[in-house]
Amino acid sequence: ICFIPDQDYAAWLDRRGGTPPPGNFVDRAGNVLGTHKGYHHYTLGQRRGLGVPSTGRLFVTAIRPERNEVVLSHGEGLEAQVVECAQLNWLGDTPLDGPRPVSVRLRHSRAAQAAQLIPLEGDRVRLCMGRPARAPTPGQLAVFYEDDLVLGSGWIL
Repeated sequence: ICFIPDQDYAAWLDRRGGTPPPGNFVDRAGNVLGTHKGYHHYTLGQRRGLGVPSTGRLFVTAIRPERNEVVLSHGEGLEAQVVECAQLNWLGDTPLDGPRPVSVRLRHSRAAQAAQLIPLEGDRVRLCMGRPARAPTPGQLAVFYEDDLVLGSGWIL
């Protein structure tokens, strides 16, 4: 979405209409904490711009489109040891025919993390992370590396 002039994709969508209406911020138990301006304004792991008073920092832990809810927590539930990806895009000639140690970048992270890349059926892979990954977000890319070589990528499920 780099074509959006002000880099505010949610406002760009709002100007065109058909976006989700405001709804509730809730905690993991479903208690209402406040009102959000439409769940398309938020992403997993987001901390800034929530506008909900709290005794500590709050993070977006889940987005529930079917209930128009954005779930907030103090960071619980953001870490994942296993990440699955689909719609793979391989760069190079070597097929993934078995588990392979890789480094991976999830989302927009600057630092790569160690992981074991395991092929699954149906154009999917499983990443077993060396240490838990923070907020792997469905719909964002995971990029797989071997040293400085990009092996490919997949969309996080």
